[in-house]
Amino acid sequence: MCNIEINNIDDYMTFHVHTTMEGMPIDENFVDYMVELHRLANEDYKTSKPDNYSLNILKGNAKEFFKSLGITLHDVGYFPDDKVEEFLKDMEVTNINELITLYNKGAKFVSPFDIAIKPTTTHCFNALTKEQLLICENSKNQKKLLSSLNVFFDHIELSSILGDITTASYIHEITHTQLEDQKGIIHNLYNAEVLSIFNELLYAYSVNDSLLLIMLRNRVNEAFNCFSYIYQKQKHSKMDYDTHMDYKYLVSTIKAIELFSIYVTQHGKTSMNIINEINKVYQGCISLEELLDKFEVNNKEAIDIGYSRKLFERFDKK
Repeated sequence: MCNIEINNIDDYMTFHVHTTMEGMPIDENFVDYMVELHRLANEDYKTSKPDNYSLNILKGNAKEFFKSLGITLHDVGYFPDDKVEEFLKDMEVTNINELITLYNKGAKFVSPFDIAIKPTTTHCFNALTKEQLLICENSKNQKKLLSSLNVFFDHIELSSILGDITTASYIHEITHTQLEDQKGIIHNLYNAEVLSIFNELLYAYSVNDSLLLIMLRNRVNEAFNCFSYIYQKQKHSKMDYDTHMDYKYLVSTIKAIELFSIYVTQHGKTSMNIINEINKVYQGCISLEELLDKFEVNNKEAIDIGYSRKLFERFDKK
């Protein structure tokens, strides 16, 4: 028995109970869209000096963001490495079902803000939510184990440079905790980053236009890098695990920008409806795909460059 990370796409799909991988065809229209999106994002590009404030302020700003929008967060399973090691050391089980039952009772349920934060030397944009996972080596029951284990969390990694960008990254990771512990709430693997990216953009929007443009440009440039890699990869070989992950960020970023554009341009009732539907997803009442369908965020509509052009024209004050 061991505690490892997944690096196989089939295991990843099984663990998170994603049922489809519905992407966007990388055709001529898509290529034109990505080239224009990249151009828009990098016109008169500006950078920003990172802020510097305490972890308590960062957490307070994140909590206030969710509270101000009326987004309710549920407690999540917190199972740090030291507790998992104790569990494995003391474990006495005779079959796979007993292991699953004991493991799924092992975590402590806490506010997502109580998950330990581990500082890193990475850029403010980079963050990671570390999940726990057990694998039975050489087990015929590995698929059952993956599909039956609850998703628990070990820690969240954040840049040690704390400021508004890091706060947006933290909000991105907090959003993941609200989705990933509800296995099957996201049907399509490639939609798994949509709400996390949407929420980080929404936080930036609540702070100021400058921060929003910085976050938008970072996401667009990251998506363009993913697109370039996938475009070259698909010419020569089948998609491997890393390519699927890049495709996930590419598709999710495009859809998140469309949803965010709808939120800021339609205002009023539509914006409130989006928040209400997010709450329903967090509460497990609807799937993420049902939310996206309600606001017509799909593969066809998302690559309408008009959504992105409106955003950059509105907020890019030259």
